[in-house]
Amino acid sequence: MDNIRILISRYLDGELSDAEIGQLASALETDVASVDQLVFNSFIHAQLLNWMDQQGEHTRDGASVFDGNELLGTVGLSGMPPSLDDGDKVSIDRTQHLFAQARRRLSSFGAIAAILLVAASVSLVAYVISSRPAYVGQLTDATGCRWGKSSSDIQVGKLLENGQDLNLIQGRAVITFASGAKVMLEGPTSLRLASQNEIHLIDGRIAAKVPRPAIGFTVRSSLARIVDLGTAFTLTLNAEKSFELHVFEGLVELRLDERFGETVTKPVYVAAVHAEKFDVRAGDVVPMQFEEGKKMPF
Repeated sequence: MDNIRILISRYLDGELSDAEIGQLASALETDVASVDQLVFNSFIHAQLLNWMDQQGEHTRDGASVFDGNELLGTVGLSGMPPSLDDGDKVSIDRTQHLFAQARRRLSSFGAIAAILLVAASVSLVAYVISSRPAYVGQLTDATGCRWGKSSSDIQVGKLLENGQDLNLIQGRAVITFASGAKVMLEGPTSLRLASQNEIHLIDGRIAAKVPRPAIGFTVRSSLARIVDLGTAFTLTLNAEKSFELHVFEGLVELRLDERFGETVTKPVYVAAVHAEKFDVRAGDVVPMQFEEGKKMPF
């Protein structure tokens, strides 16, 4: 199997000899796992080349460079494993070299394409693509954290997937989303990651910082939907009972769930240094005293 991995890697780099092409073709005929590995690696390789092509469009006069940290943020969070160490710089000359390798591999592609098309059905390709993790954010800070069983393997630097449940029993943790938004959790808090720009808060206390590129970041709960219009706020949710919202910067759109009636589902706009609360028993959003001390430090 190690030999197959080497052959696939050399194939993607366009470095296979005629003899090695024959070896890879034979393996694809007899080993379904080799087909699966080739399809998956080709998919990831194509994504990386596409990303580099897009970045290359922004270079001028060969002066631009690519930062390894930028690649980690852009590529790692979209589901592809980071391939550069921090601080590594890839020049436009290196990019052109990779493109040349990609072109050279086309010469060996024809030799195995027919076998690949026979061995790898459309359903297999669809499975590989659909089962690829969709990363939406990263755990970038944690202090005194104790996680529930479903989140026990989470550590700082961990990439977080779309649909992932987080259960923080105690401590504080910060998630940085691919959109640029940052959310701090204070235990005990439970939530689900819905996308790079949305979370579903089940219970607990969070704070959010949303820069301009991430305007529209949404926090959903069973009681209401909160859309951040470029701001910083703190939200405390008592499950199905009540919530309190403090806005420290910018503006937030608050809309109650439709089950509370048409009159209260009209959006309420909460500006900086204002606070609102909602209790199921009262059935409406009402102002409350703003408390600067409710702010959670990032």
